[in-house]
Amino acid sequence: GAHANGRLYLEVADDGPGLAKDRDPMTSGVGLSNLADRLERLYGKDHRIELNCRDREGLSVCLELPLRHSSPDLGLRHGQT
Repeated sequence: GAHANGRLYLEVADDGPGLAKDRDPMTSGVGLSNLADRLERLYGKDHRIELNCRDREGLSVCLELPLRHSSPDLGLRHGQT
């Protein structure tokens, strides 16, 4: 990942078969639709998710999020996980 201009950029890629061409990956499965829902709740329209599927070259998922800094303890009290 990288960050610039107050934005965090992440990319996850694999070299598998990619996604089925006849289905919308954002609505046909559980994982990506859950991710999209959570990002919408957390950031509203201030995020981007992009899927790049290339025949026989795998899939990459690119995320762009607002960069937010938290305290080192992440708000956890001693002994909590």
